[in-house]
Amino acid sequence: MTLLVGVDNLSGGDTTHNAGAGYARDGGYVAVESGTATQLRLQVNNTLLSTSAIMAIYRVDGAVINLVGQTATFTPATGWNNINLQSPVSITQGVTYWLLLHANNSIRPVNGGPQWACADFPSTFPALQDPLDTESSVWSGSVQGFNIYADGTTGPSAATLSDPTPSGTLETQTTATIGCTTDQSTGTLYVVVDSAANMAGITDAQIIAGTNANDATPVFDGSGAISTTSPSVGATGLVANTAYAYAIVQVNDNGESNVVSGTFTTAEEAAQEVDGDGDFAIALVAAQAGTGQAAARKLRLTEVNELELRSETGALITASGVNFEWYDKFGNTTGEPDVTGSFDVVNGEAVVPLFGSVLDEGQPGTLILYHPSLNTVNGLYRLLVE
Repeated sequence: MTLLVGVDNLSGGDTTHNAGAGYARDGGYVAVESGTATQLRLQVNNTLLSTSAIMAIYRVDGAVINLVGQTATFTPATGWNNINLQSPVSITQGVTYWLLLHANNSIRPVNGGPQWACADFPSTFPALQDPLDTESSVWSGSVQGFNIYADGTTGPSAATLSDPTPSGTLETQTTATIGCTTDQSTGTLYVVVDSAANMAGITDAQIIAGTNANDATPVFDGSGAISTTSPSVGATGLVANTAYAYAIVQVNDNGESNVVSGTFTTAEEAAQEVDGDGDFAIALVAAQAGTGQAAARKLRLTEVNELELRSETGALITASGVNFEWYDKFGNTTGEPDVTGSFDVVNGEAVVPLFGSVLDEGQPGTLILYHPSLNTVNGLYRLLVE
């Protein structure tokens, strides 16, 4: 067995400070070897009143600190405690790891280190932590840290992922290409996409299983074989103008990589141009979510879509309280309108609300506009709801 990350040679042990209940002792160490860790080793001066303890390994990936392994609860003893990890952990040389100890009562590891305040003694560690948010209380020992390390067998390390994409607002509405950079072009890339709330704290095991952080079915999960250092997976089934979060992990013969994640927003729903008649020589946009929900129905007139409200002379219109009628019928205005109301126009741009329309995607309707000052009918437009 080889020391992969941690320290085993600190001396001058602390004899006055305890790792009491409600605290975890931690240290940030750069891995000196790549390999597979199978146990954590801890040197203890005195167990005092402690009857239970637990240890864990966190991997530091930029601002994200992920739990990658932990032991079961054990009874600490004076001297070296060699405790098996619940499952092997891939260690990458040069990467920083945090090795954490938590005891249910007073325990004195050899030497001292910073102490991280946490809740009552846990049966498990949280999936994500930020050890920089610690109570940085250094013990009386001259060396910050204590004798704790992970050991195992040396060998090829798991892949390291970086530079997750995409971010920001996409040009696509219902699809996204989720990718990253890897230092190993073999294995399988796993991707999960869902809302940020459903992705918070997601683990590598959940990504591989195709679930969100709540172990539920996400908006999208998928995988693909890796043959390049810039692998990606195409996500489908997304909704336009919606914010999403995603997480990625790679698995190959060397184990599971670190998890990388990001966020993006899909593009707004596509616009459809239609022709108009009358004083308002305009092109309108029928922007409709197509879900059958009345709250999503509206007609959007914007410069971005090159669809604006103009007079017969071509001037952009600015007006308040433009009245309209909407009929859920194509070219037929008999009977009562399905929606009535008014809207404001600023520099040719406006949003016409269609609350009350029951049309579904692709069904036609008819819009009547009234002159903003004379209140006479000045346009009739046949629009397809999207």
